[in-house]
Amino acid sequence: MLKWFRIYNKFILVIGGCLLMVAFLIQPVLSMFMPHPGNQPLGTLNGNEITLGDQQAAGRELTMARQTHNMIAMFTPEEPLQWLLMKHEAAQLGVSASGYEVTELLTNLGVTEQILADNARNSGMTVEDINEALRSWLSVQNYKELILGVSHMSPVEKIRTMSETQQRFSSFMQQGQSNPQMMWQIQRLLYQQMAQIQTGASRVSKPVVEHFVNDQQARVKIGYLQVPLTSYLEKVSLENAAHETQKTVTNKELQDLFDQYKDNLPGTSEPYGFGYRLPERVKFEYLSLSQDSLMSKVTVAESEAVTYYDENQSQYTETVPAPQPKEGEEAAAPTTKVKPYVDVRDQILSQLKYQKAGELADKIIKTAQTILLGDVRSLDVEAGFRTIPDDFKPMELEKVAVQIQEQFGVLPSVVKLDQKWLSIDDINTMQGIAYSTLMGKANVGFSDYLFSVKEIEREEPSPNAGLRLQANVASMPLRGYDGNRYLFRVIDAQAERSPKSLDEVREAVVADAKNLAAYGLLLADRDTWRQRMVKDSLQFIAKDLGTTVEEPPAFQRRQVGMGGSGVPNVQGIGQDEQFVDSVFAFAMSHAAADHKAFEKLAADKRSTIAAAPSKLAMYLVRVDEVHPVTEQQYTQRMEYPQALENIGFAVQTSVLGDDVTNPFEFDTLAKRVGFVSVSELEAKEKGEPATEQATE
Repeated sequence: MLKWFRIYNKFILVIGGCLLMVAFLIQPVLSMFMPHPGNQPLGTLNGNEITLGDQQAAGRELTMARQTHNMIAMFTPEEPLQWLLMKHEAAQLGVSASGYEVTELLTNLGVTEQILADNARNSGMTVEDINEALRSWLSVQNYKELILGVSHMSPVEKIRTMSETQQRFSSFMQQGQSNPQMMWQIQRLLYQQMAQIQTGASRVSKPVVEHFVNDQQARVKIGYLQVPLTSYLEKVSLENAAHETQKTVTNKELQDLFDQYKDNLPGTSEPYGFGYRLPERVKFEYLSLSQDSLMSKVTVAESEAVTYYDENQSQYTETVPAPQPKEGEEAAAPTTKVKPYVDVRDQILSQLKYQKAGELADKIIKTAQTILLGDVRSLDVEAGFRTIPDDFKPMELEKVAVQIQEQFGVLPSVVKLDQKWLSIDDINTMQGIAYSTLMGKANVGFSDYLFSVKEIEREEPSPNAGLRLQANVASMPLRGYDGNRYLFRVIDAQAERSPKSLDEVREAVVADAKNLAAYGLLLADRDTWRQRMVKDSLQFIAKDLGTTVEEPPAFQRRQVGMGGSGVPNVQGIGQDEQFVDSVFAFAMSHAAADHKAFEKLAADKRSTIAAAPSKLAMYLVRVDEVHPVTEQQYTQRMEYPQALENIGFAVQTSVLGDDVTNPFEFDTLAKRVGFVSVSELEAKEKGEPATEQATE
């Protein structure tokens, strides 16, 4: 073979060189006849073709604007084609931005010329390209305000306001780190306020604001009683029940109720709070050791007490008042002296004894931990966790308690909670261990540690996952506020999940279905109760029903607080929007002319019926007092940060509702500006339905 190459190598080189030259020369010729990818049509905009190149140019512009500052990126969720259409409509409306506005934006964001030059160099663009992208960005922000019909706030001011809002909420978030419910509420309020700042507030006049503030923040004082649901429940039965009733809950209704709320956690759905999704749950057992029970096991020598006294005399001082000054003399300052040892001896002995009992308690509970860890020490370790075989049977805590008694003469208590699943809400209602914290990690509470167990898998790992708690393995020791020591072991754990079938949560679904049916019968019986209120006083009806008339403190229609306003918590009822709005609608419509005259009317003229769906309850309500907003209260309300913006947003929501179509959604925007995608054009030609056009 090598001999053949030596003979014909010249011919091979010539032929190979010719082929390379042909390939080199033919490539530009072929390129002339091949379409450029950027020329690929995406659709038409008012008859003008929009290509992939146009979309890519819009994408580069978006990238340049976003990379200038993270706050700009936060304001810019749009996709390239969507951005292109928004720029087109802004130009049609004559909305633009000046170079001065770009300079002001960069100055307020702290973007220097050097930073801008670095950004340009890193992105392969010029400073002029970035400035032009920011001009487009400012134009679109102004255009959004125009389309939404909201009051003007410059992008610079919006960014500054958002930054201040983030800083204000950061301290609240630090406080709520140990309380998941509080953290969720704070984050929800932050997102609401950030979205409100981005959107802007509706333009509102002073009379509209005054009317809205009075409507939202006037107060009422009521008396009420709840109509018992019990008698109506007796009129409800299940489909397979032997006797006939006024209302029958069918098996289909049970299944429908389950299907509707199986993915909701209890208490989270509207309006009834139904939910059958199973929360994170555990079963566990624990050892409990009282520090007080060890007091008889320890002694303190007199010498120890004296030494402690000598080293800590500053703890045992008392103030000695100065003697009464003589006439003409200034009063002397009181002095401080150390109490004699004999006066504080018993206190020191008791203190040291309790301290020693605590040290012994720590030693005992750690010994119990060592015994239990020895039970699993032979098991393999993978990623920091023991590999537990399916047939593994952990050492019983009772046996551990006996070993502790044999070694230290004290028997720890054993508590086994394995009969039913416990959620974090169940844990938080417990006493004792529920209030304990990890020894050496006082910032880690029991429930947070317990629900960090490996068997509960989450998308976001628990902050305490590094503590490596797992089922069938002893926990770290814990200490209670009362001095008790605890050591627990998870028996089983389940992550949050939806139930697999109705049978898994049938008891809860049946109870909800029957209560809902009874609630329907109750509401249908409103007229009966109205007639009763005309005939009898609320106190008489309450006595007849075996209940009492509740008289909560006066409340507003909306309670203003951090992040805006919300439904007030009415004593005995809770936060129920329909109940509060119903009471206020009645009070304001009847007391608008003269609330003082209204309050003097007979009780039956001031009475109404209000339902509270969140509690599946109906109430007989007597309005006793109506307090409109005073001029002083109005002034104070308007001094609240972003008061006008909040009110404008609330007015807009109250008029248009929460589910208003976003005018910048791609389909809505495309229809408004006249963009027709290629797929729509082709479908129109073929007489077929169009496929959805991607916006990326």
